[in-house]
Amino acid sequence: MKKILILTMLLATVTVARAFSFSFDTPQGQRLYYTVVTDNTVKLVAPGGDDGWDGYNDPQGRLTIPASVTHDGTTYSVVAIDSRAFKDCDRITSVSIPASVATIGALAFANDSVMTSLYIEEGVTNIDRLAFHMCTRLDTIQLPSTLTRIAMQAFYGTAYYRNADNWSASMVLTIGDWVVSVANTVAGEVLVPDHVKGIANNAFYLCRYLDGVELPENLLYIGEAAFQGCSELDTVRMRASVPPTLADDAFQGLTMVVKVPCGALQAYQAAQYWNAQTLVEETCPIAVETVDMPMAVTVATTNGGIEVMHAEGQGLEVYDMTGRCQVSVQVATDRQFLRLPAAGVYVLRLSDGRTARVVYSK
Repeated sequence: MKKILILTMLLATVTVARAFSFSFDTPQGQRLYYTVVTDNTVKLVAPGGDDGWDGYNDPQGRLTIPASVTHDGTTYSVVAIDSRAFKDCDRITSVSIPASVATIGALAFANDSVMTSLYIEEGVTNIDRLAFHMCTRLDTIQLPSTLTRIAMQAFYGTAYYRNADNWSASMVLTIGDWVVSVANTVAGEVLVPDHVKGIANNAFYLCRYLDGVELPENLLYIGEAAFQGCSELDTVRMRASVPPTLADDAFQGLTMVVKVPCGALQAYQAAQYWNAQTLVEETCPIAVETVDMPMAVTVATTNGGIEVMHAEGQGLEVYDMTGRCQVSVQVATDRQFLRLPAAGVYVLRLSDGRTARVVYSK
């Protein structure tokens, strides 16, 4: 009975220590470890679970993670790198991550003091917190345009982070199309660069002296707690007409005004989490117009549409370039205002058949 009990305990110990379903050797001879997620997907893991790579040979040199692996006749797609999968593996000099990997987990490569370069292919969408934390020699980082989330301090302590040349004059640190950090000493208003598409989680954390920020036209994502602790922030000026995806706690605890572009107020009011903010529409500029007018009628553009003068007694119609009628007036006064839905080229038609082309820039 005692022998059976001891054997059971030994088996239990082995089961706890082993955190993987199978291993697979890369073409470079590095043995990596995988846990099955579904029938045909796996994630990369540390072989010893909470013990990481203790008792195992951790990879060294250039690590190219395969997009797929085959085991017992089944080919699996590698869809994730687990939390702490390569934490404290300080012999990896560079990492290439394939498009199949959607998520790079928390602390996945943290504390690698040898890694100098990171290449992430198009397709990866999520980099979790502290993923490359304190990779002190990592100075070359290529991020994909497919990213939708970079969690807090994913690149904190890297050589890239510590290089003053990578910070803008306004003390904003970008990697690729993402703002990953802002110095908490910034004051006044910060203008985020035009190329930026995403604000990482906690990027503006504790920027106590920040009172305004202008976010660019191409912005797509604002991360979790992005402006947490910005106690003086009173104005956020959006230049994106399409509301970016907003984390529910991005502006948590703040009282401020969000200024949105002319014509975008309704879209922001309908967008998730934006509708909880105090939204104010920017003043719409006066339209700029060019008119081809082969008739005795004057057209002037104004805010929101056009004014047609000296067409008394005639009906008016305005068509877009697809031939759809946008405005119809049966009997016009001598000064008729016609509201147009958007900027574009229109055809103005009088009831006597005369037409004119109107270019309306809202």
